[in-house]
Amino acid sequence: MIIAHIIKSVNTLCYYLIGGATVKQENLTMAVEEAAAAPNISRSLAYEAARDGRIPTIRIGRRLLVSRHALERLLEAPKPLNPTPADT
Repeated sequence: MIIAHIIKSVNTLCYYLIGGATVKQENLTMAVEEAAAAPNISRSLAYEAARDGRIPTIRIGRRLLVSRHALERLLEAPKPLNPTPADT
């Protein structure tokens, strides 16, 4: 509960620092399930990629979060999440 409050406070602070009401507020982090939607991959593949480091994550308590900024950088320079023997 305290961690969620801290994350919300940081998001609110960033919101006001970058222009307040004129800019849409977005969370700085997202759950792995939400991150899976961006590259249109399955939930299980997203967790596997998070577990082995292919998707950068932040662990806060029991929650596994993905930085929105890190995910955007990853998607700008994509690497295969499910490499085949020909890719290695």
